[in-house]
Amino acid sequence: IILSGGPASVYEESSPHLKQGIWDLIEEKSLPVLGICYGMQEMAFCNGGTVAPGTAREYGKAMVRPVAANAEAAAALFHGID
Repeated sequence: IILSGGPASVYEESSPHLKQGIWDLIEEKSLPVLGICYGMQEMAFCNGGTVAPGTAREYGKAMVRPVAANAEAAAALFHGID
């Protein structure tokens, strides 16, 4: 599942959020999720994390690599991508 970006902030009253049933299905089926921009905010917000402004704008290419703490989940998400 890929949660993509958008102009909203998760803290705005009218911002869109996934229904709990979708999060339950993701957990039940152990589905990999990639959050991009707003999608990452949504993942953090809905799972008890904090969303704060960055110190620099992020736009364009970026290197993405799994971290050791999430190696198993990252391996499933990026399986077959070189």
